[in-house]
Amino acid sequence: MDDPKKTEHLLALDGAKERLQLFKADLLEEGCFDPIVEGCQGVFHTASPVYLVPGNPQSEIIDPAVKGTLNVLRSCAKVPSIKRVVITASMASVMCHGKPLTTEVVFDETWFSDTVRCEELKNWYALSKTLAEESAWKFSEDHGIDLVTICPGFCIGPLIQPAPTFSIEAFLKLVKDDPKKTEHLLALDGAKERLQLFKADLLEEGCFDPIVEGCQGVFHTASPVYLVPGNPQSEIIDPAVKGTLNVLRSCAKVPSIKRVVITASMASVMCHGKPLTTEVVFDETWFSDTVRCEELKNWYALSKTLAEESAWKFSEDHGIDLVTICPGFCIGPLIQPAPTFSIEAFLKLVKGTEIFPDGIYIFVDIRDVVDAHILAFETPTASGRYCVVGRVVHYFEAFKILQKICPSLHLPEKFEDDKPSLPVYKVSQDRARSLGINFIPLEVSLRDTVESLKEKGFLIF
Repeated sequence: MDDPKKTEHLLALDGAKERLQLFKADLLEEGCFDPIVEGCQGVFHTASPVYLVPGNPQSEIIDPAVKGTLNVLRSCAKVPSIKRVVITASMASVMCHGKPLTTEVVFDETWFSDTVRCEELKNWYALSKTLAEESAWKFSEDHGIDLVTICPGFCIGPLIQPAPTFSIEAFLKLVKDDPKKTEHLLALDGAKERLQLFKADLLEEGCFDPIVEGCQGVFHTASPVYLVPGNPQSEIIDPAVKGTLNVLRSCAKVPSIKRVVITASMASVMCHGKPLTTEVVFDETWFSDTVRCEELKNWYALSKTLAEESAWKFSEDHGIDLVTICPGFCIGPLIQPAPTFSIEAFLKLVKGTEIFPDGIYIFVDIRDVVDAHILAFETPTASGRYCVVGRVVHYFEAFKILQKICPSLHLPEKFEDDKPSLPVYKVSQDRARSLGINFIPLEVSLRDTVESLKEKGFLIF
């Protein structure tokens, strides 16, 4: 309601002026729906948060889904005129169970997702929708509410709102040849003269051959980021590992290529299970433990670790001069129209919940990451791995900086469950500085990130 862009499309509908009334409500506030449903004959409850990778699953997605649903039903139970309540459930509350899937399986309305399995998979959306629907049925039976639930699948179709829904955003990722993905590149200075775009498939061996032909240097930056993939092997591990090897195989055929620079990640450095203290200093000698990654179901860290290890082995076997850059959590100004994965996570942070999780951020400005790649190629003595992290801070310190930069931002005000803060470890900058990187101060990075998000309409304050 505070952001007019979220409701403009509703107010523009035919008949909206005469028949549409908007209310501001808080899903978690019991009784706030009372004046909204008063006098109604039917109520449709469609709101549920969709964060597949929430920072705090309980407060960000489970509580709003379950408590929000129950608060709507509590209000409805007070109104005798209401004949029926229709709730938007989801096929996510039907299909997450862990049973073998075959061509003989037929899902129907008798199936419910297994909440234990949802937790094991960290499928918080499925867990929230299942718990919410189960709670709704129990409450309705206890209070004599005529309830119907609708369990839709993956929704596509024409939009009425100006911004794509979650499912449409996912659909867009599947659409080939989306010009919006490259418009910002073609708009760069000199792009018409010096930029050539190719279509390639990371999993197709040989498809990079014509792309790298005649090059002196190759930068391989592509890697899928799905922290909760449906199939970790096919969606994230294979594209990361096989994709990296396919790029290197093509490079190995081209004598003119002097060096290959690969974007690795601090995820391939830091996932190991060892105790973290203020005395710990991560550097380029650390590698994530793949067994630990699997235990934690940290598929992104596993994919980046396996990809980097495979890259080093292939390069040694084939005489490729390889350098890997291991950046931390990237922030900074956007050039593309849509936020990156890390910027989406940053947005969730600054848009805020009432509490914030006890955790550590390893920030780096994307401009420093770009410089690191260029310097890694242009500096003759560059070799091996480079950890590129500008500053390691606790969430609390980042919030204090953000609050100073933008006092009007509504930021969390207390720790999750009032836990003590985690120890802030360190990441060595020695090798990165030896390349010539002078890290942009975190205060500048945060300010420029916020300003860029504001300019592109992702933040309003």
